[in-house]
Amino acid sequence: MRSSLFVALSALLLVGCSTTRTFTISARPADAKISIDSVERGQGTVTAPVVFKDKKDTHTVAVSRLGFKDQEISLTRDFPRDQIEVELRPRTRKVTFTVSPAPAVIKVDGRPLSGEAVSSASPELEFTVDAQDKWIAHKVVAERPNYKPAEISVSWTDNKQTYPIKLEPGRHEIVMQGITSGWPGGADLHTMTLTLEPCKRYYLNAQFDAPRQPRWDPVVDYVQEIAGCPWGGH
Repeated sequence: MRSSLFVALSALLLVGCSTTRTFTISARPADAKISIDSVERGQGTVTAPVVFKDKKDTHTVAVSRLGFKDQEISLTRDFPRDQIEVELRPRTRKVTFTVSPAPAVIKVDGRPLSGEAVSSASPELEFTVDAQDKWIAHKVVAERPNYKPAEISVSWTDNKQTYPIKLEPGRHEIVMQGITSGWPGGADLHTMTLTLEPCKRYYLNAQFDAPRQPRWDPVVDYVQEIAGCPWGGH
């Protein structure tokens, strides 16, 4: 009889030390998953009782959603609130863009990363998903005078941090015309397409099929480096 009474009293004391609290957890985005101690309880808003054995007992609330950083909250018996709001933040990654030839203006989704041309840039980009849970890519463009703009796509699924961007010299259409109608070649217009590189001066000439013959074609006579040009680095 005494033994049975001792067991019953011990059990009563153990139960008496535990505390049950009810928490309401609200998450944004509204379809984020909410788990307590690794057991999924629902999405968006969850109201659940949590039993604490003693003052030191800890339970973990985890909120997750594709395209966002996971967030965890540790609950103890003396946690100061019953209402818990969790706003998830988009995933981020620090990436580095290098341009060649340098420098160039680098834009992400149409916004320049700096107020001047640079050889490299290392922004921290946010990544998230669309309504179909597909990762949204960033459009990165590098621009430099006399070069075609270079464009690349940057997505979370790339799983890399360094992106080299190579710019190609621009192609230009050059129109040449004879000086006067009495010139052997006449005043006809002639067109040629050139790939022009920065910091170089192009001298054009008219090449005739034969002396004093009217037929001619535009050609590049020679190319000269422009001293002190600020766009000449590679």
